[in-house]
Amino acid sequence: MSKKIPVTEFAKMGYCETLLVLNKKHKNEGQSYRDQAAISRGNKEHDAFDARVKKQHIPYQAANDKRCFVASCVYGQEHPKTERLRRFRDRSLLPTSCGRALVKLYYSVSPKVLPLLEKYLVLKRITTYLLNAIVRRLPCN
Repeated sequence: MSKKIPVTEFAKMGYCETLLVLNKKHKNEGQSYRDQAAISRGNKEHDAFDARVKKQHIPYQAANDKRCFVASCVYGQEHPKTERLRRFRDRSLLPTSCGRALVKLYYSVSPKVLPLLEKYLVLKRITTYLLNAIVRRLPCN
């Protein structure tokens, strides 16, 4: 694992190159216990922040993600229109934070909608009509 460099070290690079050379030469022997404790606390805070960001991040899941609940219900899992919607999700939505949030919302809501689509044919027809309108407006690639 690479060593983390605190922002203050970058600031010092612009301010005093000599200080960096001396610290490197003397291996930071001049740091007090208080300085070392502050650095340790800063590193722990950095690690905690990093862990929070990683926990909230929705990883980019491209070609291997076959979920597309509503389109699979309406068209079928391997239908070209379902594949087109998946490509739109993978190429246009997942690379952006807003798109990932929208996909996350869709994955939390759509499984609850599927039983209604199966039960009420009129809802399935309306959904098919709406999805057809969306698919027509998607890029062809």
